[in-house]
Amino acid sequence: MGRILVLDGHTTIALAVVRALGRGGYAVGVGADRASCLAGRSRHCLAAHALPSPLGPRADYARGLAQVIAADEYDCVFACDDLTIARLATIDLAVPAVPTTGVGWRRLTDKAELAVVAEAAGVRYPRTLLAATGDAFDTLGLPLAVKAVSSGVAHEDRIVPAKGAVIALDRAAAEAAIASFTARGAPAIVQECVVRHTKLNAVVFRHDGATTVRYAHRVLAEYPTAGGVGVSLVSIRADAGLGGSCVDALEAVCREAGYDGIAHAEFYVVDGEPVLIDVNARCWGSTWFGELQGLRVPERAVRAACGEASLPPASYRPGRRFHFVPGLLRWLRDGGPERGPRWPLVRTIRPWDGFDAVSFRDPAPLLPLASRR
Repeated sequence: MGRILVLDGHTTIALAVVRALGRGGYAVGVGADRASCLAGRSRHCLAAHALPSPLGPRADYARGLAQVIAADEYDCVFACDDLTIARLATIDLAVPAVPTTGVGWRRLTDKAELAVVAEAAGVRYPRTLLAATGDAFDTLGLPLAVKAVSSGVAHEDRIVPAKGAVIALDRAAAEAAIASFTARGAPAIVQECVVRHTKLNAVVFRHDGATTVRYAHRVLAEYPTAGGVGVSLVSIRADAGLGGSCVDALEAVCREAGYDGIAHAEFYVVDGEPVLIDVNARCWGSTWFGELQGLRVPERAVRAACGEASLPPASYRPGRRFHFVPGLLRWLRDGGPERGPRWPLVRTIRPWDGFDAVSFRDPAPLLPLASRR
């Protein structure tokens, strides 16, 4: 087993990855540019390293990262945040990295390119145009969703954070949103708006063209309620029904893009059929839920990057529930009409459900997490 440096130690995703790799027998270190390094408090973390911010100049981050890798003899780097991954895509590392930022990764994380890939794969995806080409208002109509072409846009001196979308109800609002993204250094796209009824997430892990993880869950609640992060989830079948259709679609998109590795996708169900909304070529927000179900996705990714033997295909039991408590509390407080009734969901929460970041075998991160929230 090798030595793995997990980046973005302030995130709950990194905490899930550190725990997963530690349980898998790896020696794990954590890198972060923040004083509150959540994953660094895990009992599975052997060392915590201060790094320059990945949002700053490329040369500074590359130099700091290379020094840590060399000093502690790490064999692999594992990034958890889109912005850090965007920076790693501009750096030549002396060791392999997860995720691999090659052509396939770019085709999935560039929303304009993803539209081309999805069409070629026969997967439904909102009609998408680069904001700088043609008259999107005549082609797509209103309202429009305005987004940056990717969640993090890399420049030599900085990374531009550009997550999220602006729903423009009129032409003036759309033009203002496009101008805002452009002024920040993030090229914009425009998409037709998709009205959702049900939100599903799918996950696959692919290695050497073969899929060893197929997984899906339904989002029971999200915050913000108008469209945000899932805060209450339930696992569903990945071999049949809508869950199976979503996983099939994600697998087809990855195959068309030529991508191997971790892929997580969001789908809206429209007229009984899934519509792909976004693909994340990395670990996802509820990675800990996947680990509680035995998927072992971070370990699979490290094994593939380091040339180790693959794990057998994963299986899991549908119907398990998972909650992100701080987000769920915000959802309960939200008075917006999109939220719907509270108690039908609250009555179904059980002590044996999964809870983000909670592990009684690794309790140290809980106090700073609760304090920070």
